[in-house]
Amino acid sequence: MVDREASPTLELEARLFVLLRVYFAVPDQMPLEDARFFGGVTYAMRPPDIYLVGWPVEFSDAGLVKGINVCGLSAGPSYDVVGEFDFFAERFALRDLPHD
Repeated sequence: MVDREASPTLELEARLFVLLRVYFAVPDQMPLEDARFFGGVTYAMRPPDIYLVGWPVEFSDAGLVKGINVCGLSAGPSYDVVGEFDFFAERFALRDLPHD
């Protein structure tokens, strides 16, 4: 994701960014007007008027994590993980992950 030695803070922010998308049952995408941005994230590609809220995590049909795409964090404003946690908690249920 990021160079650990160069920026341990960016690595932690990237991990938390991904973790929130696994912890909450966020949709793959939502209309841009319904979205809020919490800093720190750069997207390689984004369709106009759509926020890819589930990115970079991909789930299988069975609800298992299928993959995590490259997730880059910008050198801009720091990622507000608490703000995004609160935003997700108000809107989305916790993800029901398969377990034994």
